[in-house]
Amino acid sequence: MMARKDIAARLVRTVLAGLGADATLLRADEREWASATFSGARHGIDLSIRLACADASPPAFLAQLPEWEFDLPGEIVADCMVALGQRERGAGGVWQMPCRIELLTIAAE
Repeated sequence: MMARKDIAARLVRTVLAGLGADATLLRADEREWASATFSGARHGIDLSIRLACADASPPAFLAQLPEWEFDLPGEIVADCMVALGQRERGAGGVWQMPCRIELLTIAAE
């Protein structure tokens, strides 16, 4: 089983690699989670996504993420949710969109 911090770091690396240079990590967090039969952690990843223009579509990777096969030995991503925020024009006139990704990992026992 992987250490919790390794799982969180691997999730962040996977998301950033999938989004490429147009994504900036703002924050990542995690908290332990358990049910009567499973244990794991809830992970949150906050990003800023750079867009080509105000009407640009979000990266296709974000739509694929809930079904993505993450490489996490001993862990399973049991749930994944992607929430996109309001597009806004940032510094230098660059369009950006905030994004929150929430994942639930559980031990694969």
